[in-house]
Amino acid sequence: MSLCPMTAACTFFTEQMADMPGMAKLIQSQYCNADFRNCARFVLSSARGMDAVPGTLFPGHLDKAKFILAEGDR
Repeated sequence: MSLCPMTAACTFFTEQMADMPGMAKLIQSQYCNADFRNCARFVLSSARGMDAVPGTLFPGHLDKAKFILAEGDR
């Protein structure tokens, strides 16, 4: 398993999950510490940079990330 290269720059856990440490740990173990290539935030930030990632985009919202990418290509 690999650590997501965007971990240091990703503010999702400090901004969106600060009041839910248990849930944050679960999401981190699933995405940040394992399957980060399927993280919506990783996919979008890899293509467009971290500034293009909405603060409210959850790691599991891969379809939304793909939609944002498709909209930008128009």
